[in-house]
Amino acid sequence: MSPAPGRCPACRADLDGGPVPADLRHLFEPPWRWSRALGIAEGGSTVAWECPDCGHRWDRRATLRGIRRVRRDETTH
Repeated sequence: MSPAPGRCPACRADLDGGPVPADLRHLFEPPWRWSRALGIAEGGSTVAWECPDCGHRWDRRATLRGIRRVRRDETTH
């Protein structure tokens, strides 16, 4: 899975959810921070991310390439 994004490409909201509690770290990989970005899954794989603030969705592959500028007509909400 691609790493969760740090910011929404549409509204630029900070998607860092803070540190994962020590008793749950065995479920995560370092650096033990969780994301507020919502993973959209299909067939057991994360295919997109959704911003909890503005509802914008973007393809997870954009995160692998580095978040690119998103034109307003590319938004899905």
